[in-house]
Amino acid sequence: MTNKPQLRERYLKVRSMLSQKYLEECNKKITRKVIFFIEHYKLKRIGIFLSSKNEPETREIIKWCFNNQIEVYVPRCLTGILEMNFRLIKNFDTDIEYNPEYKIYDGSANTPILKNSNDLDALFMPLVTYDNKLARIGNGKSFYDIWIEKMNYQGYKIGLSQSTQLTNTPIITEEHDFNMNFVITEKEVNVAMVEEAEEEFDYDVTLWRFNDETIDN
Repeated sequence: MTNKPQLRERYLKVRSMLSQKYLEECNKKITRKVIFFIEHYKLKRIGIFLSSKNEPETREIIKWCFNNQIEVYVPRCLTGILEMNFRLIKNFDTDIEYNPEYKIYDGSANTPILKNSNDLDALFMPLVTYDNKLARIGNGKSFYDIWIEKMNYQGYKIGLSQSTQLTNTPIITEEHDFNMNFVITEKEVNVAMVEEAEEEFDYDVTLWRFNDETIDN
C-alpha cells in the first residue's frame, strides 16, 4: 500500500510553515540554478508550471526565457477531467488565465497547443515531497503522471522544490508513478542514481558545478 497520502499531508504542512523571507531567498537561488541549468544544457523549448502559493516561484525564470529566445509552454488543466495540455506563452498579460476550479493560473485556451511532447527539451514540475531516489509526490491529481504516460514524454523530468521537502521515508510508488531526473532546490541539484550514466553526462563534474556556491552570488 502506498504511503503517498500520509507523506503529502505531512509535507504540505511543512511547506505551509515556511516563512515568507525563507521562501523569497529560496526563490532567488532556485531561479539562478534553473537558468544555469537551461544555459548549461542549451535548452531551447521547456515546459514549466505557473507557481501557486508556497511553490517555488517560476515567473522570473519564464521572463528570462522570454528575453533569451527560449520557447515556454505552461500547463492548461482541463475542467471536469483530470487531464492537461501545454500551451505556448509569450506574454503574461495576454497568454495566461486563472482557473477557478483548481485555483491556479493556466495557459490561455487561445494560445498554441504543444502537439508533440518530445519537442520539449525539459519539463520543470512542482512537487510536495520527494525522496532520495527522486520519486515524486504532487498535489494528488496525477496531472503530470497522466500527461507523461499519455503523451509518451521521454525528456528530462525536473522537480523544483525547497530543500525542506526532501523526505527520508522512501516513497512507495504506484504503477503510474515516475521518478524525476533532477530536483533543483535552493541548496543543490539532486541527480537520480543510475547504474550507468549516459555518455553525454559527466555526473560528478556536472553536479559539482551546479552546486557551486558561486552560482548564487
